[in-house]
Amino acid sequence: LKVIETQKSLRESEEKYRSLVDNVHIGVYRENPSGRGSFLKVNPALVKMFGYGSTEKFMQISASDLFQSSESRKDYLEQIRIHGVVKDRELALKKKDGTPIWCSVTATAQYTEQGDVTYIDSVIEDITDRKAAQDNLLKAHDELERRVRERTADLAEANQLLLVEVAERKRFEEKLRELSETDHLTMIYNRRKLSEIMAFEIKKTRRYARPLSLIMLDLDHFKKVNDTYGHNIGDSVLKETARIVSSMLRKVDVFAGYGGEEFIVLCTETGIAGAEILAEKIRTAIEE
Repeated sequence: LKVIETQKSLRESEEKYRSLVDNVHIGVYRENPSGRGSFLKVNPALVKMFGYGSTEKFMQISASDLFQSSESRKDYLEQIRIHGVVKDRELALKKKDGTPIWCSVTATAQYTEQGDVTYIDSVIEDITDRKAAQDNLLKAHDELERRVRERTADLAEANQLLLVEVAERKRFEEKLRELSETDHLTMIYNRRKLSEIMAFEIKKTRRYARPLSLIMLDLDHFKKVNDTYGHNIGDSVLKETARIVSSMLRKVDVFAGYGGEEFIVLCTETGIAGAEILAEKIRTAIEE
């Protein structure tokens, strides 16, 4: 009775297993790996997956017929032989009409007592759509990276042009500032800039009780030079005067035109005695 009950329970289990395998939506099969690989058992989902009309027709083909390349089949079997199992291995297979299909296969080898592989049980899932989605996502990612690189290059170019424009504007503004502060003929400070500097230096002198002197000078009979030799020569005299005086001053001294042939030298950190000495040196240099 125990044997009969055991056999009955075994049959029931086999029927439940067979029902599960026949109704599951993924492919299940058992194959003999020798030669080209013959199928021992297949479920309807596998038959439908590869486009065969019936289980009988599918059982007539070999497992090798499902592979797109013999090398792929050889490598697949080698991995099973070495490890006894493969899990979620992606394989490039093909349907009955030759349509390529990507599948994920999990397979386990069954062995004899001598260690030889008797058959392989496998579960196979069609991942063609998922693979295509991954490829499309990868292509979209690559396209996005390409567009980002292009955009980055465009921005870098625009930024470079902007830097050039900013530098050009700064040079232009500096030139405007220079023109607004200097006399265009002698290229020394003009009267407006002198007033600005003088106001600052006087405040500093009062606050810190430091000496500050101012020398005012003009060219005698300059009108006669213009009337006798012309204004071009007069301009040359003004420029040469500015050059001579500038060469005798310190960097901290301020030299500016005050009007026509009149000039101002603002001597910071200099008392009246020092200013008198400098004034006489300038007068002598001009006379010579």
